[in-house]
Amino acid sequence: MSREGFEARAEQYLAALATSVGRSTRPVHYYQASDSTILTTENLGVEALRSLLKAVSAITFAALVEQGLPIRGAIAGGLYATQDAGPAGTLVAGPAVVEAYRTEQQQDWVGAMLSPGLLHLVPNLAELLTAPVRPTSHEEAHELEARMNWLLLATRHGRIPLHSTNPLTDPTLDGFVVLPKRMDTQSPEQIRIDLASFQGALTQLTPTAPDEAAQRKYTNSAVFIEQQRGRWETFSSARAWRERAEPE
Repeated sequence: MSREGFEARAEQYLAALATSVGRSTRPVHYYQASDSTILTTENLGVEALRSLLKAVSAITFAALVEQGLPIRGAIAGGLYATQDAGPAGTLVAGPAVVEAYRTEQQQDWVGAMLSPGLLHLVPNLAELLTAPVRPTSHEEAHELEARMNWLLLATRHGRIPLHSTNPLTDPTLDGFVVLPKRMDTQSPEQIRIDLASFQGALTQLTPTAPDEAAQRKYTNSAVFIEQQRGRWETFSSARAWRERAEPE
């Protein structure tokens, strides 16, 4: 691709980034550092984290599906500081930034994960992001509906693909990852459509990758997205979910 073509897509990505951040329910700030984007919130509150997850989810989706730009990221929690660096922009540094960078670099796919340290800072986060594959009662379905604004943003994945210097190994990590979707998606039915669009974009990019290692990051992501499409189809077809608005 020509540099002009890349720059045009990069500008579209930054526009989508600004839109996603601007629509967050809690303040989310972003800083551009070379080819990386750093998103921050003003505190470690649960609602601030949800706003950050929502922004990352929408950005990951829009970058790939609308601009054809595969991005990889990580979310960490902790202290950071900013300093005006003049023409170079704003310098963002701190333990949280380092942890997010290291976690991002480990991954071998298109997507974003939550750093393990974040789960210690938000003790009930794992519970908020965990749901059975199929709700079996109206009570359970109503409980899940109350948590749907979390479940549509991130989920647990037992085999997050990691980079390896040994071709004979296939290292993975059990953790939580961000679900790529449109900002306005609010139901299991809608996220199935978004996941299908994301998977389609991955499929289109795979044969254009220059080598096996580059292709692997797309296929690793496609496997996860396929699993999530099946999960949400099972979830939304459950009788208890479809009848959750009806009295027992």
